[in-house]
Amino acid sequence: MKRTELVKTLDLVSHALASHDLVPMFKCFSFDGKYVTAYSDAIAIMAPCETADVFALNGTTLLGLLKNSHSDDVEFSIQDKQDVGIKTGKSRFRMPYFTKEEFLFEVPKDKWFSKLPIDDHLLAALSACLLTSSTDLAQPAWLGVHLRETAKNVALYSTDGDAITKYQTKVKASSTPACLMPNIFCEAVLRTCKETECKSGFIGLNDEWAMAELDTGYSIYGRLIKVDDALDFEAEIKNTLKGQPEFAAVPRALDHALSRARVIADPESAKTVLDLNGGKLRLSTETQMGLVNDTVPFPADYDISIDVSAAMVQRAIGLCNEMAIMKGCTVYRDGATLFMIVSNMG
Repeated sequence: MKRTELVKTLDLVSHALASHDLVPMFKCFSFDGKYVTAYSDAIAIMAPCETADVFALNGTTLLGLLKNSHSDDVEFSIQDKQDVGIKTGKSRFRMPYFTKEEFLFEVPKDKWFSKLPIDDHLLAALSACLLTSSTDLAQPAWLGVHLRETAKNVALYSTDGDAITKYQTKVKASSTPACLMPNIFCEAVLRTCKETECKSGFIGLNDEWAMAELDTGYSIYGRLIKVDDALDFEAEIKNTLKGQPEFAAVPRALDHALSRARVIADPESAKTVLDLNGGKLRLSTETQMGLVNDTVPFPADYDISIDVSAAMVQRAIGLCNEMAIMKGCTVYRDGATLFMIVSNMG
């Protein structure tokens, strides 16, 4: 097989390799003759890869050897009961292997009770929600991307405790149970779709797994996160807003003003003061490194002063075209599709 193509495939599949050595098979690429798979209990990634023999090899070692070879082709062959031989040009390698009986991942046999078509809209929803998805293991209810049915459509939600994102998809509600997809699964779907130039596919759900099947032949399985007390995101949004936001178009100059504020704010996680008065939004950031003041026009007729994280505000306006400034938070939206809330500082 072509070495460069195999390296590209293994690079994508390697994101499902375990980062620990507790279970050696979780560190391996498993070749079953038709596919290569990496599986770490939380996630599995499968890709088309034809081989004459069936075996599993340590992923880090194999990928390192192949990346540091410059030949066009690579060949695998089982040498004996202990080693697989690898031939790349004039180089020869031998690696210990696991047999098929030692493979750990089995494709779930349960039926997928819901299927969400993969398109640009769904990928944008995953990408937006990952921006505010928590990685704090102490808060399992905040981990990952939450899938919920609203009145008519399926919506994706996420929160990290400081911000909430809601993305209204085009998928019609059809008795899809609420579930929590792990970050690593959503990231793998986005990465693989981009790198393989996927045009279509679907995400399927059952009681234990989320599965993405791509038209490029790749399959991704993520074990759903189970939580005892699932978040009611609509109630959280209502409680956080405490009133009706008055939206205005995001000023063009605001992004550059926030970039300047972050030069001195980010190193110390310092606040930036937003002071809205008379149609002008003033930004003031002061730390031991200096003082940054900016003024940008803002199309709103209310007065308010709040403390914010310039980084979080900039992240939100990168996705949304309207914003509102409120006492407890700033709010952002992009039409009826994307809605974000970012808590104020202090």
